[in-house]
Amino acid sequence: MFSLATSTVQAQNIKTKLFAGLMKHNP
Repeated sequence: MFSLATSTVQAQNIKTKLFAGLMKHNP
């Protein structure tokens, strides 16, 4: 249960970082 929630949070963080990087490169 905990590991599943952790991996989900990590995936959300990765998506957020990738999206933020795209927004920086393409204003």
